[in-house]
Amino acid sequence: MIEENEIITDATLDETGMNGLRDRIMPILETTSKICEATASLVYKHEDSEISIVTTYEGSDEPVVSAINKISGMLDPGDGLSIIQNIRDHEQASSLLSDVEIEKVQFYAGASLKSETGNNIGVLCIHDSKPRELSEDQKQLLRVMIDGAKAQLLLYKQPELSKDSGKKLKTYTALLKNSADLTFLLEPEQGKITHVSEGVEKELGYSLDMLLGKPFTDILLKEELDGDTIDQWFLIAKQHKGRYTAAVRFMDHQKRKRSYMCEFSADENHWYVTARDISDRKEAELGVYELKDKLQKIVSVATDLIYQLDWESGDFYWGDELTDILGYPHTEKFVNYDWWLDKIHPDDLKRVTHNMENTVQGDKQKSKLVYQIRTFDGSYKYVMNRIYVNRNKDGMTENIIGAIVDVSDLVELEEHSKRNEKSLEEKETLLAEIHHRVKNNLAVVSGMLQLQAYNETDERVQQKLIASTERIGTMAKIHELLYKSSGFEKLRIDENIEQLISSLVSTHDESLDLNVSFDMEPVELNIDYALPCSLIVNEVITNVLKYAYDDGDSGSLEVCLYQHEETVTLKIRDDGKGLPEDFNVEGKGSSLGLVLIETLTKQLKGTYSYTSLDRGVEFKLVFDKSDNKVEESNSE
Repeated sequence: MIEENEIITDATLDETGMNGLRDRIMPILETTSKICEATASLVYKHEDSEISIVTTYEGSDEPVVSAINKISGMLDPGDGLSIIQNIRDHEQASSLLSDVEIEKVQFYAGASLKSETGNNIGVLCIHDSKPRELSEDQKQLLRVMIDGAKAQLLLYKQPELSKDSGKKLKTYTALLKNSADLTFLLEPEQGKITHVSEGVEKELGYSLDMLLGKPFTDILLKEELDGDTIDQWFLIAKQHKGRYTAAVRFMDHQKRKRSYMCEFSADENHWYVTARDISDRKEAELGVYELKDKLQKIVSVATDLIYQLDWESGDFYWGDELTDILGYPHTEKFVNYDWWLDKIHPDDLKRVTHNMENTVQGDKQKSKLVYQIRTFDGSYKYVMNRIYVNRNKDGMTENIIGAIVDVSDLVELEEHSKRNEKSLEEKETLLAEIHHRVKNNLAVVSGMLQLQAYNETDERVQQKLIASTERIGTMAKIHELLYKSSGFEKLRIDENIEQLISSLVSTHDESLDLNVSFDMEPVELNIDYALPCSLIVNEVITNVLKYAYDDGDSGSLEVCLYQHEETVTLKIRDDGKGLPEDFNVEGKGSSLGLVLIETLTKQLKGTYSYTSLDRGVEFKLVFDKSDNKVEESNSE
């Protein structure tokens, strides 16, 4: 039975759209409820009107509605799937709920549903009136249902998202109007002007009508730029969004040249440019050229990148080798201290700044440090930075002169041996993760087939589904052993066979009393052999349990495994009823299990046989476990 409970405050919803949403959500809630064996609820948040609509499967009442709203609001939306097995043991949750609510909801599992922009649009959860746990399969399937509910809510929320975009545009307009700097709003692909602040007309003489639709670079003195730097930023905006700084000169409406420091930033919809007048600073920089001329003769024969840092003002002056070593254009030769810090790799930044501060504040005049610095193309180089601190008569730092040399090749040589040592360990970790994920995925598939089998009314179909579940379980067991093992080339097949047979026998009908004995040597196989061998064992044991004994019988099963050089032999003997008269040993035209045994044996390039004993049957499998890859099956 499906019941719905609505809590509405001062608003009217489009019932047609809401009913359509419920119709799409209900199958998801029904499936979730059956899989997890608990009540499934969807909480939808309508932010503008503060409406919460709770839709549940398997019924709810007011205390339940109130409880799940409180719990959902308490949990962090960024935590993913949240599970509280016992509300009474959860300090925060139990303090929020009344005694009546705790009686109704003692177990909770759910996750927040978020839009692509990170907004919380709803919650899908399951709850129960008693404490409980979820299996890993149920958790996996619950996450799938959560993704389905999120997709449906996003479809329903689309009109509201469009409204949010309109609000953002209003915010941008207010920002342009009130900005103290010159501000330009540009379209993202070609950098054409879509809006400007009022200061643009006051300082440069251009109205919005005069600039609308024109490329931003049209009002710059391009001959003073380093190539098409700014144009290139626009072209790669989607790949390298970030913040860029450049000193540029505008040509105002009266054809006068004006110097500005521009900061460029981007999102998916716009480029934002703020420009601050630096004409006074440019005059001060003229004095720097005198110092540059004095140093030029000294550094002209050097291959290092020379720089000077004015410690008080933070002005940073690079030598001509800036382009050769780091790739930055000459327009970036006169920057500031923060520009340099922004280029240092995040992993090295704290260490570099600490070293610089200790050198400046201490008594040392010289220091040397190796770190990574970002080049113009976005890559990083290892450099050695040697600095000399110039102090005044009071011992206070006035400026720092430094030299940077590219030592990437030397660092690479030092780290090459370390990478080789870690490479094998990393690959093994990756393989373990792959096998772990394959095992989990197979477990999910097995769980879904099992659910289908439980709901199937046709007994023959049900048996086939259960058999498929067992085969998938066998494959999952192989991958589980692989990711738990210390290596992936060798797997103890004797241990896998014992676990597999014990599992099959223990889950079979309890009316059969079967004593299993193992006589197996340690045998190691790679996955190409282990997987088909295990599947063959699965089919043989399944046939024994199904056909060798009648209900209420008792019997014995012997399993032998040994290896001679590269040849592996497996024998499985039972003391049951024996083979039927019409038994086809090659599996042709027979059951799927025998066809699988035939096909899998061919993959192993081996042989198998069924032999009637005085009492019971012996199955024998022989194959060579040489390093040649097993044959792939051509059967469809």
